[in-house]
Amino acid sequence: MGDKKLFNTPAFVFARLMRLTPPLMVVVAFTFFLPWFGSGPIFHEMIDPIVNGCKKNWWTNLLFLTNWIDGKNIVCLLA
Repeated sequence: MGDKKLFNTPAFVFARLMRLTPPLMVVVAFTFFLPWFGSGPIFHEMIDPIVNGCKKNWWTNLLFLTNWIDGKNIVCLLA
């Protein structure tokens, strides 16, 4: 029947983190520079709370701890 390979959980988790972390870092970095990309009568009213919240909690997003630490303020990744 051939060789059956066992599922390698640590390798799977490492590969998933390596696949998800770089785009997440780009999104967080873009959020920090977001105020430079626009203007308008209510632009800063809408963007400043997102940027300030992301500056406060950026590390929870990059460590994938957002659901456990301050899960109500997931501001760097708006859906």
